[in-house]
Amino acid sequence: MEEKHRYILEKNRGLILNDLDVEKINNYLIQEFIFTPDQMQKIIGKATRKERAEFLLDSLPRQDQRTFYVFLETLRITYPHLYDVLLIDSRNVSSVPKQPVQCTENQFMMSESMKEPSAYEPEVDHASRRLASQNERVSERDLARVASHLSGDFNIIAGMLGLTSAELYQSQVQHQHSVKDQYFAILYTWRRKNGYAATKANLVRLLQEMNVDCSVYDFLFM
Repeated sequence: MEEKHRYILEKNRGLILNDLDVEKINNYLIQEFIFTPDQMQKIIGKATRKERAEFLLDSLPRQDQRTFYVFLETLRITYPHLYDVLLIDSRNVSSVPKQPVQCTENQFMMSESMKEPSAYEPEVDHASRRLASQNERVSERDLARVASHLSGDFNIIAGMLGLTSAELYQSQVQHQHSVKDQYFAILYTWRRKNGYAATKANLVRLLQEMNVDCSVYDFLFM
């Protein structure tokens, strides 16, 4: 497996472990010759669902170059929210960071502190700060602010966010007396399903595809 794909699996390991049941995808992985039946039996033989998922994630990087894409395909129908997260990362990640994902903020701070010292730096590097902000996971407060200004066809917006009809129905029923709460509910569901891929940049991209006025989201990069 390519180093980039190993990184993506490790980056989303917690999200995958929370949901993945190996027994729902094992036959396809055998069918596509990623694992032999004996290898898969060792994985399935683990005591708990989480242990099976951990063993699988530990084993996938040792397989051939096709493995990531085959694994992605197994998730497409069975776990569409995991599929979406990994697919977005596979498109957006071009190189593997030198530091772990969890240290992104620290890396930025370290890079700032390693600059050559100067007598006085009154100007803030707004461009760098804005770039770092784009990769932050959007907060619930951000979603609430977007929802308060959002308008348009509720069904279309929910569809563009990748919600299922069941999730759409649930959002409408639970918040039937408040349209703004319905908008927040579908945005929150999108955030939950996409995990660390629910960044400000990805939300803005989706809103732009919906032709949402920029005044609704321009605060995200201030």
